[in-house]
Amino acid sequence: MASTPTEKVVCTQLPRSQWMSEQQARVAFDAPRYLLVRFKISRGNCHEFYAVEKDGTVVEAYRHPVTGETVRLTRVPPPTATTVIDVTRQ
Repeated sequence: MASTPTEKVVCTQLPRSQWMSEQQARVAFDAPRYLLVRFKISRGNCHEFYAVEKDGTVVEAYRHPVTGETVRLTRVPPPTATTVIDVTRQ
């Protein structure tokens, strides 16, 4: 099941008693490989992760709470270093 970033992601209507726990979801997501991980349950009943990789890439992942399947994954690369030139100095 794929979706575009503007679509609402809906994963399941199954009762939460059938879902994997947050700890199980973090293991399936491979959370230890990231510097920072935030977990929440989305309005569409997905396990939603926000994470930062070691190179600064930000990852947003929606995962099915029963199967652990990735429903949507968005990666935003880190900003590139830019040179700032002070044009006010003469």
